[in-house]
Amino acid sequence: MEADIDPSEGAEGVLAAWGTSNTGFVFYLQAGEVVFDYNLFGTHHVVRAAAPSAGPTTVSVDFDRTESGADVTVTGESTSTDTVPWVLRFIGMSGMDVGRDAGSPVGLGYEGPFPFAGSFTELRFEVTDELSPQEIFRLDRARVRRELTQQ
Repeated sequence: MEADIDPSEGAEGVLAAWGTSNTGFVFYLQAGEVVFDYNLFGTHHVVRAAAPSAGPTTVSVDFDRTESGADVTVTGESTSTDTVPWVLRFIGMSGMDVGRDAGSPVGLGYEGPFPFAGSFTELRFEVTDELSPQEIFRLDRARVRRELTQQ
């Protein structure tokens, strides 16, 4: 996920949020940092990087699934990476908020709706359908088992 933003001096707020206080993720700026909080049933995995100074810029989060979870990289003025132990297959039915967190806050570091005080011109998501060799193996093994039970 990438956001083209123009944070006025000290601008804070949510860029994107999906979920509730139970599960989900939120991407926001606060106290000079770019923050990504992945909420797994109330256990928060938070990755922070230094926010860029005022002026047009791009901040991003890369969420790369691994065999056991995901590697999360946040990029602002600097880059920071952490690991999420497992990934939810489905994040509620509340939908996504852009520029604020209108429902029960996904993250613990702010009170909702925490609207973004700067401006942004674009929010981009790139979803790939690439599977790891381990995922391909698991899917093939499940397909073979299914076919054998039908004989």
